[in-house]
Amino acid sequence: MGNRMDLPEDKPYIFEAFVNWMYAKQVGNLPKRIPDIYTEDNHDVPTIGLYIFADKYQSEQLMNFAMDSFQDSLQNGGDFVVFKEAELIFDFTKSRHDYPLRRFAVAVMAHGILAGVKYSSYPAFVEVFRRVDDILLETIHRVRYIESTLMGYKPNPRCRVRYPGWNDIYDGLGICEYHQHRSDKSCDSLPNYPGGKDGFPSEDDE
Repeated sequence: MGNRMDLPEDKPYIFEAFVNWMYAKQVGNLPKRIPDIYTEDNHDVPTIGLYIFADKYQSEQLMNFAMDSFQDSLQNGGDFVVFKEAELIFDFTKSRHDYPLRRFAVAVMAHGILAGVKYSSYPAFVEVFRRVDDILLETIHRVRYIESTLMGYKPNPRCRVRYPGWNDIYDGLGICEYHQHRSDKSCDSLPNYPGGKDGFPSEDDE
C-alpha cells in the first residue's frame, strides 16, 4: 500500500477532544509538544491534527482554538515549524495555498530567516526547506513581502497582540490574523487573548 500518513481520526484523543469541545468548549488533555526520537525535535502534531479534524467537520471555533493553541505551543517551545508539522500542514493544504494554517507555517519560517534561529536548531530548520515541497518558495515570497512592505518591521507570527505594530512588547500579529473567517469577514471565534484564563479573556479584558 506504500507510505500512508496517519489521519486525525485515527487518533482516539482527537475524537475525544472534539467531543469535549462540542459539550464544554474545552479540549481536555490533548498531548502537547512531543519529543521525536528520530529527529530530536519537539513537534505539536496533535494540535494540527485537531485543526484538520475541525476543518473536516466545519467547526470554525474549534479550528481557531486549535490555531491559537498551535501558536502558543511554538511561542513557548519552538523557534519554527519542524519537519513533521510542516509535512502535515502542507499535505493538508496542497490545493489551498492561502489557507490560514499554511500561511502561519510560512510566516513562522520567514520569521526564522529574518530574526534567526538557535545555532543548534539550524540543521533541523534547513531540513524543513529541503524535504517539504513548496515551503521554501513561499517562505522567500513572505520574506520579500516583509522587507518591501513592512519597512523593517518583523512581526513574530507566534505572538497574538491586540494592536500589532504599536510598539507592543510582544511585537506580534493581530489576534485573528490566522483565524478562519466566514465570507462576511467577521470572526465568530470565542475571544482568545493571551493570558486569559483557559484561553479566554480575563475580566479585565472584557
